[in-house]
Amino acid sequence: MNPNDPLKYTLSDGQELTSTKWGKSTWTGPGEPSTPNGVAYFTKNPFAEWFTDSPTTLRDFVCQKNEDENGNNDNGNNDDNGNGNDGDSGDDNDNSCFQDGVIFVENSVTKATVDECRELCQTIKACEFFTWNEVSKGCGIRRFTPTNYIKVPGQSSATRNGKVLEDLVLVGKAVTVEDRPSCFEACEIDDQCQSATFNDETSENPMICALNYGPIERTLPVGLEAGISSAPKNC
Repeated sequence: MNPNDPLKYTLSDGQELTSTKWGKSTWTGPGEPSTPNGVAYFTKNPFAEWFTDSPTTLRDFVCQKNEDENGNNDNGNNDDNGNGNDGDSGDDNDNSCFQDGVIFVENSVTKATVDECRELCQTIKACEFFTWNEVSKGCGIRRFTPTNYIKVPGQSSATRNGKVLEDLVLVGKAVTVEDRPSCFEACEIDDQCQSATFNDETSENPMICALNYGPIERTLPVGLEAGISSAPKNC
């Protein structure tokens, strides 16, 4: 048998699987065989003895279910280079990274006023700008250079010596996008981006993708009604 021959594997539930060609996948999940969208992934290669140079982890090995009950092959195609492709669109993967009703932010400290927050920023050499929440009194010190701002009611923001922007927050970058996958892609291609926040058409910033350049230190709930969802870059 050689790597171009079809391989078969039977799961514990009796499903018989037939392999595609060897190739990389982006799946990094744990342990047991699973079949999301008809595709099975393994952490051990059950066919290793048939190959002299085979992957040792089955994030590198993709099995495809045999024909479904309608006689149609489940998605599981190879690209032109023979690399395994689970047949799912990148959009599905990008969407699965997002969490609804949250944003990923850096830590903050309590300061009674926006002026006190500014004073703290000015004592920290690396502080480029700050954010301050009038309800929680949370003062966020940010160490990257912002290029844009978004609307956030109840939040104020300013560079260390700049004018305070009320109901606005400075961000690493803000771009107009069509959907969540394109927001995630914008983050992926930006070297500074740590997470992406997508604002849907019902939000204060319709169809705006905010790229966050600071490290993810906590998850802040904002409510599903906000029309906001966020995804870490390394999903």
